[in-house]
Amino acid sequence: MIELTPYLWSQVLGIIGTILMIIGTQCKNRSIIMSILSVSMGFYAGHYWLLGDATGMAMSSLSVVRYFISIWTTHKIWKIIFLSIIFGLFILTFHSWVISTLALIAGIFAVLGTFAKDTKQMRVLLFCGSLAWCIHGAILQSVIAVVTQIGNMISWIVSYSRYEIKKPQR
Repeated sequence: MIELTPYLWSQVLGIIGTILMIIGTQCKNRSIIMSILSVSMGFYAGHYWLLGDATGMAMSSLSVVRYFISIWTTHKIWKIIFLSIIFGLFILTFHSWVISTLALIAGIFAVLGTFAKDTKQMRVLLFCGSLAWCIHGAILQSVIAVVTQIGNMISWIVSYSRYEIKKPQR
């Protein structure tokens, strides 16, 4: 019988978060995308908490709130507020230049993408955030974090090609 260690539980939470993230990225409607991403990030917060990564957990927890707020608004003030909070979290949870800085970079891309006015820019910026989280997960040796972010990046590319590239009219 497999013992469910905190590491294995973290991987389970990461898988659930991944499934939700991929479903969310394939939606066309911005509000639906943000709603699903908000729930997904709750699972990621638990994933990073179980891995002992305070910065990743804090950034993911903040993402739950950020995505939720962005369902109703993309006002610039919220972008400024969340960027300020991310820098504060970076300082408060700092434990390694590489790990913490990658989480900060991912968080910056995520904030910019979340409050982008159009879905084209949103998808590109959130793709960049996924790339930073992928490197972050690789350094933490979290297989599911790497697989998740590769899946997310593929999903962002697919959704970009489905919704943002103009198809020639026949």
